[in-house]
Amino acid sequence: AVVGPIEGWTPMEAVYWSIVTLTTVGYGDLVPTKDASVWFCTVFFIPSSLFFLSFFLAHVAKSYIQLHAIHVTRLERGMRQKLERRRALAERSERAKRNANATAANTSDSNGEIVPTTASPKD
Repeated sequence: AVVGPIEGWTPMEAVYWSIVTLTTVGYGDLVPTKDASVWFCTVFFIPSSLFFLSFFLAHVAKSYIQLHAIHVTRLERGMRQKLERRRALAERSERAKRNANATAANTSDSNGEIVPTTASPKD
C-alpha cells in the first residue's frame, strides 16, 4: 500500500480504500489529497486496478460459461436418453401389434397345422 503511508492512513484504512477504489464503489470517505498519492493513483493504481478487475471478471464469466455448458450437456444427454427410451417403447409396441395381427391372420386346421388365410393383415 503506497497511498496509505503517504496520506497517513492506518494499514486497515489503506486496505479499505484500495478495495473500495478497486471495486469502483468510491464512497468518498477516504480520498487521496497529497500530490504524490494523487499522481500514483492516476498513473498506476487506477489503470492497474481496472486491468486486474477486467481479468477477474473475465475469469468469473468464463467459469460461469463452463458451468452452464456442463449443465446444458447434462440436460441434453437426459433428453436424448428419454427420447431413445420412447422410441424403443414405440418400436416394441409396433412389433407386438404386427405379431398379434400376423397371429390373428393365421388359423389352425384340425391337425394343428397353421393355414394362412387369404386376407392380409392391415398395418
